[in-house]
Amino acid sequence: MTIDTKRFRCNPDCRRKKLICCFTECNYHLDWDNSRIMLTDSVDKGRTWSPKRPLTELTMNDNPYNCARISTLPDGKTAVICDQLHGWEEKGSRADNYVWFSDDDGEHFPDPILLPADGIVPDKYRVLSSGRIIISTHTRSQESGNLEQHLWYSDDGEKNGQIVLSLRQIAGISFARGIFWRCRMEN
Repeated sequence: MTIDTKRFRCNPDCRRKKLICCFTECNYHLDWDNSRIMLTDSVDKGRTWSPKRPLTELTMNDNPYNCARISTLPDGKTAVICDQLHGWEEKGSRADNYVWFSDDDGEHFPDPILLPADGIVPDKYRVLSSGRIIISTHTRSQESGNLEQHLWYSDDGEKNGQIVLSLRQIAGISFARGIFWRCRMEN
């Protein structure tokens, strides 16, 4: 999709219809100087791709963008979610999560909304048929120092959120992105 021998492309993610790929571009993995979220799209089923274009400004190593994800919402809008790290390797650090919405098939994304969910490597922004928004992220356990998965939900748009499910580390196994847990949530 992009050829650039000088820049690392982290976690590319595509959405359907017109293919839109979003990814975090940085110097290389874990060197987030000059990181930013980039977009590229294809109208011929991936045979050719547009030149990459930035969604965000460049950030430095102390507050980089980490893992961008893209999804199509039930109302047809496109959503890009990404975590922004703030001293992630330090105790008491945090990662904010932002969402950008596009109502013109990914051509324009106005300013992002800060979500009430904290944590790194968010999963795709999802909206259930009830309108409930769900987001999963990883946070570092204060007890063990290991990552644990949290599922956040909001019933009032992006204003407030609650942890509905926390998947703790079990018998020395750390949870990682890509593990899908089926759970029943009460509305």
